[in-house]
Amino acid sequence: IQNLLFNPSKPFSRGNQNADVDLMIDCLVSCFRINPHNNQHFKICLAQNSPSTFHYVLVNSLHRIITNVS
Repeated sequence: IQNLLFNPSKPFSRGNQNADVDLMIDCLVSCFRINPHNNQHFKICLAQNSPSTFHYVLVNSLHRIITNVS
């Protein structure tokens, strides 16, 4: 799922950008909670060639992780 959602060369889209972003945030938060020592998904979002949506998703995911919002 992670490879499908966070592929910089082919950004994920189902046509509803808000739902897509929410799904990506949920995925990133879940991956962190399952394995907090694996930061590969964060590196993908931080890469210079990543779409701006990935950066937005990263910031919102980190906010959710820090504030413990489900």
